[in-house]
Amino acid sequence: MADRIIYRLWEYDSSTGDEKIWYSHVRKNLENQFPTISEDQHITEIKFDANDMESLCDKLNNDELEEE
Repeated sequence: MADRIIYRLWEYDSSTGDEKIWYSHVRKNLENQFPTISEDQHITEIKFDANDMESLCDKLNNDELEEE
């Protein structure tokens, strides 16, 4: 099994109701790009098996990813 990790930054804009999601394979990239993490932003670690792309699709489509 070839375990890999990507990071997802989720942001909610309460004034517009918009949700935005960004992905990166390096957590620092998200932290540097969006340095003002608020209660409406969450970075999540997504672990998946690189030899099984269905596992990645399942993780990306799961709305219940745990916050880091």
